[in-house]
Amino acid sequence: MRRFELAEGSASKFWQIHLEGAAFTVTYGRIGTDGRSQKKEFGSAAQANEAAEKLIREKVGKGYSEVAQAAASTGAAKPKAAKPKAPTKAPAKTASKPASKSATAKQATAKQAKTKPVASKPAASKSAASKAAPPDFSLSGGKSMGARAQSNAATRFLEATTPEAWRAAAEKVSYSDYDVIRLLAHLIEHGLFVPACRLHVRGSTKALLRVSVEQVAQVLSQFEEPWVVTQPEDTPVIFGYFPVLLRVAREASSTLAELALPPTLARAAALVRSLGGERLNPEQGAQAVSMVAEVLPYGSERVAWLDEDDTPVPVAPERLLAALERIGGPHWIRGFPNPDRLPAEVASPALKGETLEEVGRALSIFNPAILQARNEPTARFFEVAEKLGEQTAAMMRVAGIRKAKKPKDIPAKAEYQLHPRDVNADPGFGQLGTARLDAWAEHWLSRYPNALTIGELGVEPTDEEFEAHDVGVFLRRLVFAGVPFSDALRRKLIGTPRPYEHNPDELDVRGFVSDVSWLGGDGASKLVPLLVSMAKEQTDERCALGLRLVVATAVRRWEGDAKIPEEVDELLSLGDPVDYDSEVAMQEAIGALPVGRAERVIFRTASQLDDPYKELTYAREGMSAVALRRFARLVAGGRENEDMWSHLGSGSLEVLGPEFGPVLSEALSGETLSESFMERIADAIHEDAFAELEQTVGKNTLDLKAELDGLVKEFGSGTVVYALSAGSPGKGLGRVGGLPAGFTGEDIPRHRGRKMVHAFTVDLRSAPELAARYPDARTLSVWIQGYSEDPERAQKLIPRTDAEVAEVTAEGGTELELLRLEVPAVVFDRDPPGRAAYGRQLLYTKPGFLLGGPIWLQTGPTGLDPEFIAQYDERLAPGANFGDAGICYSFAERCEWQCH
Repeated sequence: MRRFELAEGSASKFWQIHLEGAAFTVTYGRIGTDGRSQKKEFGSAAQANEAAEKLIREKVGKGYSEVAQAAASTGAAKPKAAKPKAPTKAPAKTASKPASKSATAKQATAKQAKTKPVASKPAASKSAASKAAPPDFSLSGGKSMGARAQSNAATRFLEATTPEAWRAAAEKVSYSDYDVIRLLAHLIEHGLFVPACRLHVRGSTKALLRVSVEQVAQVLSQFEEPWVVTQPEDTPVIFGYFPVLLRVAREASSTLAELALPPTLARAAALVRSLGGERLNPEQGAQAVSMVAEVLPYGSERVAWLDEDDTPVPVAPERLLAALERIGGPHWIRGFPNPDRLPAEVASPALKGETLEEVGRALSIFNPAILQARNEPTARFFEVAEKLGEQTAAMMRVAGIRKAKKPKDIPAKAEYQLHPRDVNADPGFGQLGTARLDAWAEHWLSRYPNALTIGELGVEPTDEEFEAHDVGVFLRRLVFAGVPFSDALRRKLIGTPRPYEHNPDELDVRGFVSDVSWLGGDGASKLVPLLVSMAKEQTDERCALGLRLVVATAVRRWEGDAKIPEEVDELLSLGDPVDYDSEVAMQEAIGALPVGRAERVIFRTASQLDDPYKELTYAREGMSAVALRRFARLVAGGRENEDMWSHLGSGSLEVLGPEFGPVLSEALSGETLSESFMERIADAIHEDAFAELEQTVGKNTLDLKAELDGLVKEFGSGTVVYALSAGSPGKGLGRVGGLPAGFTGEDIPRHRGRKMVHAFTVDLRSAPELAARYPDARTLSVWIQGYSEDPERAQKLIPRTDAEVAEVTAEGGTELELLRLEVPAVVFDRDPPGRAAYGRQLLYTKPGFLLGGPIWLQTGPTGLDPEFIAQYDERLAPGANFGDAGICYSFAERCEWQCH
């Protein structure tokens, strides 16, 4: 078990994790309590360990420090890290600067000295504060900021009056938001910085979650209304202050109740107090309701709460409902200013016992679900609809039709007041019955005769074209929603793909198929027989293609125990999909068939695939021995082909089970397999299948040098490179990580004040081709900026002579192993031909290599580059972060990294 603690400002929290085989238990909470525990299970101990390490890295990134090995039982006594003694705070005037400070900074300093009276006197102890300079502040990279550096940083923040200036002030400190937030909190705690404008207020929200509650109260009491009031062109500042106010309410409720705040902040404080369970007087209740009404247009989730780990999360709807009930009583919704903005989870319970008219007042596109709980007679919905606006009236009428027991309960001709767009594929509209549905649809088709023939709309469609297009689209969606039109009308409405507006000779198959996304499971089982019949009867191949894809899309949504008709099988084909969505639909449709039928479809149509390796994506559990052998031959034949690997993700063939191992071993019998192939296939197949493969043929692994020598003979124009890898601990001059020979701690290069990371050091006697660039040097050390959001990052290439490396012995790290190789020069081209691409892949899978040129660098020229030094990943740069691709490219004058 490992335990981590965070003690900053008023925060005093622990987090610990206990690994138990293929599971772990996380316990967290405030120090001194037992906390809360959660257990998570994984498929293997390795997966559990990997997930645990990821969580640990996240906690360390948030400022947690490991304190000790915790006891195995969460109820056992927990070791506590000593909570840092609160540093002596300097008075506010310590932020002042000499007379050369700008007018803006002087005004800001004046605001710090001017404080409003606070009823609870949270800052009374400040009068006894020492005038001593604040303690040093440490950044996460180890850099320490003394009093002077802190004062300079505070001045830059105070003088920042634009977002660009604020960002520049932050970057002067660090590129890490975590460090900037911590520093701002430190400056606030020691009186060096107090927000003095709207920009400062917005930038300080997270910092105020780290300082003491007393300090928060003092800072908030100095805010002015223009700094926090909502402005039309801006995201409301107040969103960031809900968690801050909640901290004060939770830890010093009386302070928040008595604090003198500007109006907007006071209204937010009233809401926070009510959300926390406090009962408010009428004036405070009105303030809270006003704040809710102001927030709702942005979404109720913008009101943030704090979870057990003090992380802001959206407030739960039931908490908001309870607060509004405390403020306004059981009928609070009657006087609420904009109930139509309330989420359904809040509005629906509040409308129990209220009239349908009140429901109509609260109805909007944000919460149509509030009608689902109503049980009035059908006629009442139409009666109330007459009193509502056009949009809400349509929702009320559709709900009335949906709730009707039989068609005669629905007022005659009532449906004619509804546009197909108003119904919006609601399957409940089927309560009209087939006869009235057909008549209603024909009514709209008669008004817009081209509704079923109009294709893609042009750039500036006329109102008539727009309406006709919508009528056709929304009527068709009703068919796919399972509404029971007659078969004749369903055939008419489904139709076939329409032509593109800009190219009448082409059909919009993709758009036609996308309409089926409205198809529900019940509708699928009812519609598939009709679709099959239409596809078989269609003689135009382009139209038939669209209908076949619609069949596949319908089959993928099949629900229930009913058997999928076997006549579907002949309409499914691996070669039919026209885009990614229809390709997924085809895969899922074939996956819905019994496994024997699915195999027959795959074997019959696989030859239609442009990329034969796509067939591997159709692997599924329970496949026959014939299918396993087929897949094994594909893997064996494509093991050097990147197109095949692009279809094999982690565990993609695992569903084939252990039985795939002997079959794959047979297909690869007699082959020499590369280490990279074994690594990649291990990630794709069942672990027992891999064990079988490794046991039978996996020992015969590839000789990298011999393989590349063969490619040089094949392609000619060989060039020397050195494959790099980390070896065992040792004291040689070639090093990975640690401190290389010839360097002391004072010699570590820095970038913007932060120490750089030692990636690796090359003993140049082992690489004479590189040594030629550095005469008289014995080693070359590569130092790298550990983290950067820019594509380029800082590096230092530092040579050392024999005399220099003899002075200081290497410390830590491991040996750097070099393997001299000759590779075809064409390997470094952007698109190498045939087996040269295989050679490129062999080299790319190594942790790194020297010389040659970059492989798969997204920017700049490709090919051999005399300025190129090395390509390497994080295995050769311990402590560096190279993004999701994990690759860095060092040239003589620059260094780049990239994300894929």
